[in-house]
Amino acid sequence: MNNNAGQNKPGMLMVGNWKSDVGYAWWLMESFWATLAGEFSGKYHVMLTYPEVNTVPDEIREAPIEVLEYDLRTTSPLKVIRVLQLLCRENIKVLYLSDWPAVHWKYPLFHMAGVRKIIVHDHTPGMRIPPAPMKQWLKSRLTRSLFAADAMIAVSDFVRKRHIEVNCFPPEKCYTASNGIRFFDATAPPDVHAQFGIPANRQVMVMTGRANRYKGVDFVLRCMAVVVNDRRRQDLHFLFCGDGPDLGYFRCLTGELGITDYVSLPGRCDDIPAILAACDFAIHASRGEVGYSLSILEYMYAGLPVLVPSNPSVSGATTERTNGMIYEENSIDSAAEKIEFLLDSPDEMNRMGKNARNTVISEYSLENTHRQLLESINNIL
Repeated sequence: MNNNAGQNKPGMLMVGNWKSDVGYAWWLMESFWATLAGEFSGKYHVMLTYPEVNTVPDEIREAPIEVLEYDLRTTSPLKVIRVLQLLCRENIKVLYLSDWPAVHWKYPLFHMAGVRKIIVHDHTPGMRIPPAPMKQWLKSRLTRSLFAADAMIAVSDFVRKRHIEVNCFPPEKCYTASNGIRFFDATAPPDVHAQFGIPANRQVMVMTGRANRYKGVDFVLRCMAVVVNDRRRQDLHFLFCGDGPDLGYFRCLTGELGITDYVSLPGRCDDIPAILAACDFAIHASRGEVGYSLSILEYMYAGLPVLVPSNPSVSGATTERTNGMIYEENSIDSAAEKIEFLLDSPDEMNRMGKNARNTVISEYSLENTHRQLLESINNIL
């Protein structure tokens, strides 16, 4: 943690929403904070607040950032006053928030405390319904008022479009810094058939992530039941690597569907990049993302074609029959047909896998994300 206090600079305050040691959720934001500090520490005294400070991540500790413990989401009047005192005392001119709304009752208070630019970086997933005319008129007024952020940075073109069409946010104040991943060098791929007890004659369809129903794992299991039981395919195995609250439910469901021998649910696994590299293709059935998920990018970088639903909040990085396949959302038959196509078309599967990797390398690197972020904030400032 580098303390820049006393340098008599205006302040830039970046805000974490979770306590400092919740690394699994914040590694991407941590890279953003470190990048912003590296770019702007010559001009601003760069600070970062967490609602609770425990272990500070290495990337933050090594960056020119002063770490503080404040909860900007608090609704306690005394704590809100304490936050406003911080903004005044540290001469905060730029406030960089993660996943705050476009309109908030605190924004006028932040401006009154001296903040000149409130920038919100939005990573929230899911579809939204465009407002009715009267509500649209009201939203358009609010997003041009003192209650609105000064700029929104969207995590994908899908999210930017959502802010413009649903939140009625001014397009000229809405930017995009697409999510990206760190490129990883996988160790030698393991023999996943031996590691997870999968028969050697089966192709492996993989999925990773948190084991909850929102991710659509139960949908994939029902697709497996159709492919294995109804269509009599014995050359497919589903491997899901991840832990979470619904893992027990998924294990019970495989038994109910009669597909226990065709599914592996080992829970949390180490060295996911190596496991991905040893699989044949991936599926991501989430009910909503930010346009695509980091998991999808990781599958693609591993050279796997990915099956995704037609939901635009999930399929943004996928082009049908180019770097993956898109099935009709919520249609088990549509997904099963796409799965069978991949099983029966190894050359097409390999071609799409190579294209998927090239897509990530050219468009979704973390370096490209950082460049877009810096360009956006420089334009805002």
